[in-house]
Amino acid sequence: MFSTGAYIDSLTLNGRIQDALLGNLKDPAVALLYELTDTYTDSLPLLEKPNYVAVVRDSTAQFAFTNLKAGTYRLFAIQESQTNYVFQPRQDKFGFYSGTITLPTDSTYTLSLFKELPEFKWKTPKHEAKQRITLAYQGQLPKPFNVNALTKSLNGKITKDLEKDSLYYWFKPPLDLETQDSLTLIANTPLISDTLHVRLRNLYNDSLVVTSLHKGVLSPSDTLRFTGSTPIERIDISKIALLEKDSIPTQFNISQDSFLNTFTLNFTPKETTRYTLSFLPDCVTDFFNQTNKDTLQFKYRTQAVSDYGSLQINLNNVATFPAIVQLVNTRFEVIKSQTLTENTPVLFSYINPATYQIRVIYDTNANSKWDTGNYLKNLQPESVVYAKEPITIRSNWAEVIQFNLE
Repeated sequence: MFSTGAYIDSLTLNGRIQDALLGNLKDPAVALLYELTDTYTDSLPLLEKPNYVAVVRDSTAQFAFTNLKAGTYRLFAIQESQTNYVFQPRQDKFGFYSGTITLPTDSTYTLSLFKELPEFKWKTPKHEAKQRITLAYQGQLPKPFNVNALTKSLNGKITKDLEKDSLYYWFKPPLDLETQDSLTLIANTPLISDTLHVRLRNLYNDSLVVTSLHKGVLSPSDTLRFTGSTPIERIDISKIALLEKDSIPTQFNISQDSFLNTFTLNFTPKETTRYTLSFLPDCVTDFFNQTNKDTLQFKYRTQAVSDYGSLQINLNNVATFPAIVQLVNTRFEVIKSQTLTENTPVLFSYINPATYQIRVIYDTNANSKWDTGNYLKNLQPESVVYAKEPITIRSNWAEVIQFNLE
């Protein structure tokens, strides 16, 4: 610990730093202490260095301030890309104790690091195909929203990119660039109405390509999900053939998500079986009335149920509901997830043998996902509790554990 001021005293302050979502720290972090004087404002951590800095000591992520003077303080934690002890929201993870701390004290404090989402804002729209405009944005997209062109003759449609923070505005008929070289879109959200201007270019049309989103072996709990390179309007179920072992027809049904531009083929896979899925010509029709001209064929296989393990989780001392129970791998990718509104056992089936961690997210705003914090809004991230030890799932084995949340 070191002081950035000129005076040395004898009081101490102790605590630890954790990652709000990931639990244990993966990178170095420091604790920051600001003396609460008449000139202190909430924006000070974004503008000036603290009075004191304490580096976490070891893998326990504990910190200790020493040689402090009596007084009232604000306590923060930071994980920086560039070390300057000043909070830069676009780059740094940050954590804060919501109240003030008066020294001397025997209390210890735990700070949770989180990455803030920037305020919602549209980025510069781009004309990227003859009848497609990309609308990238930062922050969380407000709902409900709508996007419409000022050119009344256009029929528009919005879809969302599956990975990026981007929407696509598709329109028809195509515009004549000799008479119109720009397009104005009005984007309305509950917060604001924005006018977006797009410079048009001479570009080629998108063609329809249907892609399977499923990779690897098909488990008994999986569904087959597909997306299109253009907005999918209709699917002719009579032109779909799902065959078991290349000859036995299999029953299925189709569900569609127009906003995400995906459709799902739902059926019950059998173990150790090979499947062939065919979309015959003109099965899929897009927004521009394009269809697949050739037969599209996809092959899948399942493995024995005994190749998987299962896990039952019994929760104790759950503070509030709803709570999201998740199984994550060593890269913190969510493998299984279930939201509880009351305390019932959680059963995860068909798990590939590996080592996992179990965590519970207290879903305070009941939106079925973890939400980060915001310092200037005094908003802490939603609480996440990890089981104390990882769990190893084995083939053909049913594991039952008690998860005590403290």
